[in-house]
Amino acid sequence: MSQATSTSTSTLQEDLASRRSTYHEADVVVVGAGVFGCAVANTLANQGRSVILLERWMKEPNRHRRRVVCQAQVEYQSLKRLGLEHCVEGIDAITNVGMDVVWYGRDMPMKYPYPNEGKRPAIRSSSPPTNGHANGSTNNKAKNEENLNTPRGKSFHHGRFIMQLRRTCMKNPNITIFETEAVATVKSDDSPEILGVQTLTVNPTTGQKEADCFFGQLTIIADGYASRFRKEYIGRAPIVTAMSSLVERLYVCFIRLGRTRPAL
Repeated sequence: MSQATSTSTSTLQEDLASRRSTYHEADVVVVGAGVFGCAVANTLANQGRSVILLERWMKEPNRHRRRVVCQAQVEYQSLKRLGLEHCVEGIDAITNVGMDVVWYGRDMPMKYPYPNEGKRPAIRSSSPPTNGHANGSTNNKAKNEENLNTPRGKSFHHGRFIMQLRRTCMKNPNITIFETEAVATVKSDDSPEILGVQTLTVNPTTGQKEADCFFGQLTIIADGYASRFRKEYIGRAPIVTAMSSLVERLYVCFIRLGRTRPAL
């Protein structure tokens, strides 16, 4: 990229950032700085779009639970594709290689499945061993290769993971984050088109909440299972059937299943 192009891009980003801060206008407004909200905001911003990210509470979520991301499964691969795999680093994440499921008192250890339709990749020597060792190597090369291919997961504190995602968004020049409470959508008078959201923002001087608005060509609502907007489009409330916590034992995730709520 030439210096002129770089300068032009920087100037455009500054102009868009000023517009987001002054007029509360952007290409996209995202409500909720949770896992999905941060991920979609960062992804759209990396595509060059101007993004406003709204969050009611920017402090670390104080939830007594841990998340589990399996490297061999969809969630971790999605983080890698989005360039967010670094968000599971530096948060005391624990690497694990499987799950220890207790089903009505029965201990059922489970390893994470391998890719390629769940089939474990075979490691075979292309020629017979020549050194007397079963794997054809004195340094356990085949075993080391197998270990590298072993699916692994990471378990970590949910709140710390959320804060890593938010820090990533804060560093993105195409994103401006506002700590404000979204209370309603802004609709067009002539059509059901959503123009943005109405919010209540605390005035730092008076400590009182004041009405505010944010506008975008696209509005994404990602404010969690207790969303106040869901009832506008879905006539039923979500049912929370499980709460989770995590105990680490021998590098596995411990899951207890029974008549009570599952414990992770």
